[in-house]
Amino acid sequence: MTTTWGKRLRLNLGPLPEELVPTSTIEISHDERGRWQVIAAYPAKRVSSSRPRRKRLARIEGIDAGVSEIFTDTTGRRYGAGQYERIAVRAQRDRDRGQARNRLRVVRDRALARARAADAAGDVAKARVARAKAQRIERHNLGRNKLSAQRVHDRAVTRDAVYQAVHDLVDTTAHIVAEDLSHLRGRSKFGRTANRVYAAWQRSFLADALASVPSRRGSAVTLINPAYTSQQVHPCGHLGVRRGKNVYCQTAGCPQQGIVYDTEINAARNILARATDPQIGRFTSTQEVKRILIDRAGTVENCPTTTQVITGKAVV
Repeated sequence: MTTTWGKRLRLNLGPLPEELVPTSTIEISHDERGRWQVIAAYPAKRVSSSRPRRKRLARIEGIDAGVSEIFTDTTGRRYGAGQYERIAVRAQRDRDRGQARNRLRVVRDRALARARAADAAGDVAKARVARAKAQRIERHNLGRNKLSAQRVHDRAVTRDAVYQAVHDLVDTTAHIVAEDLSHLRGRSKFGRTANRVYAAWQRSFLADALASVPSRRGSAVTLINPAYTSQQVHPCGHLGVRRGKNVYCQTAGCPQQGIVYDTEINAARNILARATDPQIGRFTSTQEVKRILIDRAGTVENCPTTTQVITGKAVV
């Protein structure tokens, strides 16, 4: 039944079996946009995936949510590559559409201004024509239905890409270590387009996928504290300088000084190492994490002398 008296919502559930055994719960309610939504809840053991998994799975793997892709693991494999380009195309489309709508608003405002001037001059016919033009523009060109439908479609495409990427990771990994994305904000230092990638609703898709897909398919997930995972240089432990997709150590005398590392790969390795860190917990404050990392790095004499170059280039 629905909330409207005397009306019912018909659901085609297929042919009825001889014996009805409850296997799920169904909730019918309004969504935030005033439309109906049907939510079916099933026990986790009844929901599974038919996708095959490798017989020899990687024991544990760390992943870092990226900008140009959905996430990257410690080996450098990119999952959901091309995500930034897709977001950039959407951003350009929305920008062009917004500029066109702004031009139409100017035309509408001019028509309304002419209507007011005609009313003041007593010209009823001219005011009626100008006001009718403004109403046509408002009704046919400045509506929100298409924009809302496009936004829902874009989010559905992003959600599907995120879930497919997590499925690809679960196909080969038994234990996943990832950042706790629940407390991060949707801002970045790479401009408006990258801010769309870092938007909270997109990162929530990754958090939801990591919470549901691995558990249904037999993999474990460990969430760690995300503080300074991108700034810390993995080989030496110093807090380095991040420039876009690169990060490097600038500590004088450090064997790693000037060597450029890929930000996502470096962060994924820090995330994997932090899963077994006895000092930094999931809810340790950012200031405390920074203090621990600075104290732990110590002097440059304690830095490792071996260098593992990821990008193969140095900062001049």
